[in-house]
Amino acid sequence: MPAATRILLATAALLSAGTAWASQPAALVEDVTGTVPGIQAMDYLQTGRTFKLEDGQTMSVSYLASCVTETITGGTVIIGSRESKVVNGKVERGSMPCDGEPLILAANEAGKAGVTVYRSVLGAAEPAAQTLYKTRPILILATPGPVTFERIDQPAETLTVEAQARTLDMAQGGAQGGAQGGAQGGPALTAGATYRVTAGARSQLIRIAPEAKDEGGPALGRLIRF
Repeated sequence: MPAATRILLATAALLSAGTAWASQPAALVEDVTGTVPGIQAMDYLQTGRTFKLEDGQTMSVSYLASCVTETITGGTVIIGSRESKVVNGKVERGSMPCDGEPLILAANEAGKAGVTVYRSVLGAAEPAAQTLYKTRPILILATPGPVTFERIDQPAETLTVEAQARTLDMAQGGAQGGAQGGAQGGPALTAGATYRVTAGARSQLIRIAPEAKDEGGPALGRLIRF
């Protein structure tokens, strides 16, 4: 094979790999003030995405791979793989527990019709697909309707909540039904438990960390996306 052909093939492979890497969802928009064209809360942002925030406008983002949280005020924002680059603006960073790999997998699968994320198990011996660090998850659903939480690590009553919209925040007290209630008025899951979560024809496994807190907060670390 001529040297020039080898160089062209190698360059094409590098460009292809770079495109695939750049297309990976990297960050989750937690909140945004005002309007940013094409971006809203709970959207995923790909590596390389660039946008501008007006003076005083803020956006909160969480990175799936690094579990870094950012509050960005003003400036031009370039989404990276683990944190943002902010030009002529201000960024405040923190971090929190999250389960990065399943979040990235869920982000890649989000919106694919008919996808079943759940892996069949005979018991709780197989690791859950995703670990949550709060007992009150936030769910992004394909359609509104009932959502069931079946505990599979030990016998327990199945928890069913009725989602009135595609987004269900179980920390807001707006979920109806359930076998458990909490101080915030909505159903709470049990720290240390493993659940099969089913919404419509889709289901997946989640594990609630033993140290999980009974609270809401950022979606990172408590997000279930169908």
